[in-house]
Amino acid sequence: MATADIGVQDQSLKALAERLYQGKLWIQLVGAMSILYGVIMALTIVGILVAWIPIWAGVILFQATSAIEEAYNNNDQAALSRGLDKLRLYFMIFGIMFLVGIAIGILGFLVGGVGALTVIGGA
Repeated sequence: MATADIGVQDQSLKALAERLYQGKLWIQLVGAMSILYGVIMALTIVGILVAWIPIWAGVILFQATSAIEEAYNNNDQAALSRGLDKLRLYFMIFGIMFLVGIAIGILGFLVGGVGALTVIGGA
């Protein structure tokens, strides 16, 4: 009975790893684009301060695809867990970046509004 459970577990692990493995090309493409974006961003004075974030995120995606490939080829649960953890980290990084971007946008909108009201009130 225990051997049957292990066989079922191996099949479900293989099925899950296969779905991620099939998207490997797209994950690598997004990783490469993220690294390229970071490099282009580093060419500006302001961008150099934050260019490491998309470069780091791109490297994380390449690490995720390596772990997913290892999980698929070797039916390795630990490698699949590592790959999923890297994907989680990638989405966490970009989630935080989006929230910070929205906060900066709102702050800029408020500062611009106050500035506009000051100019209108002073005229």
